Amino acid sequence: MKEVVTERILNAYFENRATPHEKVMIKKWLQEEGSEEIFYQHLAAWEAKHLQYTPNEDKANATFRRFLDSETVDRSGQRQQRPARKLFSKTPYLRYTGIAASILIFMSFAVYFFSDQIFYDTYVTAYGMTKNILLEDGSEVTLNANSTLKVPKSLGTTQFREVWLEGEGFFSIAKKPNHVRFLVHANNVDVEVLGTKFNVNNRRGNTEVVLSEGSVRLTSDLHAKDDAVLYMKPGDMVSISQKDTIFKRKVVAPERYSAWQSNKLVFEDTPLYEVAQKIEDYYGVQIVIQDKAIADRQLTGTLPNNDLGIVLKSLSASHNLDIHREENQIIFR
Repeated sequence: MKEVVTERILNAYFENRATPHEKVMIKKWLQEEGSEEIFYQHLAAWEAKHLQYTPNEDKANATFRRFLDSETVDRSGQRQQRPARKLFSKTPYLRYTGIAASILIFMSFAVYFFSDQIFYDTYVTAYGMTKNILLEDGSEVTLNANSTLKVPKSLGTTQFREVWLEGEGFFSIAKKPNHVRFLVHANNVDVEVLGTKFNVNNRRGNTEVVLSEGSVRLTSDLHAKDDAVLYMKPGDMVSISQKDTIFKRKVVAPERYSAWQSNKLVFEDTPLYEVAQKIEDYYGVQIVIQDKAIADRQLTGTLPNNDLGIVLKSLSASHNLDIHREENQIIFR
């Protein structure tokens, strides 16, 4: 059986804990097409959680104070206490002011560039991989491939819980005392819940929310003020794109939209071009459909989704499609 390079093995490699066998596995894996991009995506996610340098502001301030209060040495070699009045003479004062200003500028830049690492945990999934995340407040999130979730480090201690999603994720929100709200920011839509299970797909300028249980409230800045809020019931699917001004709602089978957690793609009267988009989003490939009649063909069925090759073979066999891989493209014809 082919050995798989997992996220655990990659993290061990980044932390210099990988075994010789695991290092050989990674070396061979990096020779495969598309693996290098996945490698660097995991490296970026790991580095975001393991800063190589964290400024010690207290130590820097203490050193600066000691400098101001330090003694001087005269030409005879005798140590003399720096006169207090010198601090307020014009030239030294300007010098110290310049030093203080430089420190403030440096600290401002540091806060600007590293604020996300300081205040947030960021979870990233590569193409073809999913991740289960247990949040500090007890909520659980399954993050689909090619997705990002940003979570405040103080999530479990604040009176208002909120996270930011790019891509797709399934949320199981823990109920908290005093009805503490949980808010998912997804593009132009905010999903507000108390305790529930739902799937959010935020890709290609379109946000889609499918509610499995409980209730949620949606708001969007694309709406007019008199139509900006919508309450969902279990079984509802609501979507809105950047071109829309109103929510679109319909009743669906929620398990179909969260089947990706079990490595399945479920379609029901789905046009082939939408099937192709889901494969592109999950595996990071480019699919070209040469015939418009084929693109509009509707598909119904379930495909295994744990390997791109298996997905394509299953799709070809079950729906009589001619599929070819040419360089960086997959061609349906």
